[in-house]
Amino acid sequence: MNIIEKTDDEILAIANPLWSHLIKASNDGKYGEFVKYFSLNLLRGLNEVEVGKQFAKSELTRNLSESVEFIGTIRRGEHVTVLYRTRSKKRRASGSVGWSSVMKTKKSRSSGPPFSDHLEWI
Repeated sequence: MNIIEKTDDEILAIANPLWSHLIKASNDGKYGEFVKYFSLNLLRGLNEVEVGKQFAKSELTRNLSESVEFIGTIRRGEHVTVLYRTRSKKRRASGSVGWSSVMKTKKSRSSGPPFSDHLEWI
């Protein structure tokens, strides 16, 4: 499977369930679930203390709307960036929270998202 060759609709069929998982884990304050499908390189680069503080104290990370807006995709090399916009359920005046997810075709990994055996967040 080559993620670059997929249409936006095919990519969204993979990315939307992963994105929903991120939103739910963030709202539930479950850091382990939030990072569950991150690549090892991404996990190594995270500042665990700062991310933990966000989950513990941030009203924004605990109140994300499940309703998201797909903005588009960006393809480069072996990577596809899926751009989403979501809003806080409590901080309407602050506007939107723009997030993106980046996926690439995996070389190999023993366990991955149930939605795809060949993709990972990077």
